[in-house]
Amino acid sequence: ITDDLQSLTQFTVQFPKSKVNNESGNDVDNESNNDVDNEIEDNADSSPYLSLYSTVSLNDAAKAQHYFPIEAMGQDVYDYLKPTLKKGSITDAQILWNGRFSDYPFENNEGVFQAFVPVKDAEYDFFEEWQGLHDLDLTLLFENDTLFMESDKGKLGDINITKLSAKIDLLTEDGILTIDTDISENAQSV
Repeated sequence: ITDDLQSLTQFTVQFPKSKVNNESGNDVDNESNNDVDNEIEDNADSSPYLSLYSTVSLNDAAKAQHYFPIEAMGQDVYDYLKPTLKKGSITDAQILWNGRFSDYPFENNEGVFQAFVPVKDAEYDFFEEWQGLHDLDLTLLFENDTLFMESDKGKLGDINITKLSAKIDLLTEDGILTIDTDISENAQSV
């Protein structure tokens, strides 16, 4: 999709051993007997288990949308995040996934998803009807289905921002965005 991406990734995917019923109703491994029907036992453990660690650098952060895990995050979250990061560069982002796909967002500590993404000279729009942030050095931390954002440098229009903390508590359509920032400008400028 882009020549701007550099990645070093190590991963293991474990697929569950499926059981099938033979004609007498006994469970057998599907690899060991060709005389059984192909109905796979439907249970919570039928989802693959992924262990992944990756470091990623991306020269054009606007292209990050091409690498979002849409199936894991859901189409609504993808549609929200896709237009938010307009520009910037990412160096040495770190991504960790350890768990079954079906257990995400790991509400009962069955696994973990974390992505630490430092973005330099970014342009970021929280919402299309709001004025966006620019000249921004922003650190994103995805922790399962929560997103934390921190910055010590940026601008909202012509207003200098010296500290920004933001959080989306759930990366769903019901998630709440909370922003805390330090600015030294007239309130009318904001």
